[in-house]
Amino acid sequence: MKMNMKRILSSLYLVSTFFIYTSTTDAKPICMGLFGNSNPAFPFHLQRAEIDFLKFNMPGLEVAAVSDPTLATGSTLFYFPKGAAAQANASGGSVAAIETTLLDHGSYSNIIDGIVFSGGSTMGLAAHGGVRAEIFNERSDNAGDFDFIPSVPGAVVYDFGQRLEETQNQKVYPTEEMGRALFNSRSPNLMPIGRIGAGTSTTANKISKPIWGGQGAAFKSFRWGKIFVAVALNPVGNVQFSNIDTDRALLQPLRDRNGLNKIKAGHNTTLSIVITDLKLDRNQLQRLANSVHTNMAKFISPFQTYTDGDILFAVSLGTREFDSNLTHDDIENYEFQLMQHSINLMGQAIYNGVQVANKL
Repeated sequence: MKMNMKRILSSLYLVSTFFIYTSTTDAKPICMGLFGNSNPAFPFHLQRAEIDFLKFNMPGLEVAAVSDPTLATGSTLFYFPKGAAAQANASGGSVAAIETTLLDHGSYSNIIDGIVFSGGSTMGLAAHGGVRAEIFNERSDNAGDFDFIPSVPGAVVYDFGQRLEETQNQKVYPTEEMGRALFNSRSPNLMPIGRIGAGTSTTANKISKPIWGGQGAAFKSFRWGKIFVAVALNPVGNVQFSNIDTDRALLQPLRDRNGLNKIKAGHNTTLSIVITDLKLDRNQLQRLANSVHTNMAKFISPFQTYTDGDILFAVSLGTREFDSNLTHDDIENYEFQLMQHSINLMGQAIYNGVQVANKL
């Protein structure tokens, strides 16, 4: 009974906060909850079973995730209403990203307003423009000031080759309208996980027995700070968890009549993000990004291949500073703890993303 009530409450929240949009490029977005579908031709049965929510408490972070009504693609937003500092590690051989040069050392500023993950390959970058446009509209009175131009980096996954269900639109991609609606459906404390947003049609284990990848997240609060991580899973490699039963997780649409893999090994990318409330400088953020991204190979193998567009963003909200009485060694110790816990939380995010996406 408790589980049923949890599902009911989650569903009610989804209806009121997260939306699905029309999939035709010439149609206006339709704001509708999963159970308030104005077009009965669009199925929602898959999404109900393949979404859950992670609760978090991190002032300065708001999130949102949307999918098109045929459950073919979508976008995920991490928004920082008071701004945040960011660095990135792009180690895959096929990265498709936007505004990441702003995060390079020597650039004018690495302060950003948000980060967007999208499906639809580079066509999905249109959703990033929608988010950017909404932020710009909110600041229109100050549009002449350079610092008020929104900065919204992000990256995309290729999900066209993984829309294997007959009801999925094969050509749809996240649009500017979806991005606008994404921005306007933010939540300050609930992160949707599973087959939604950028993880709507993503897969993992492409070199063996394909399973749905989805998107996952994890959060933990420590005495010295908070950490939030999220990931959209679309790797060619296998997730490395002994208690994930890939035979049970395997969905039939991913294999043909002869049991052979339908997913091509070139359609890959894992997008990830680590967010902390600790105030970190550029060097500290870059070390965090490099370390966490490198150690994700413990959970996905192979990782960062030449056909993967793997990229990780490390973000500092800057709302908590290290105690001024701490020595240099003390700060290094906290930085090491931040790194280690971020790696462990990323493993949890990968695990719960796969678990929810495959209804395990």
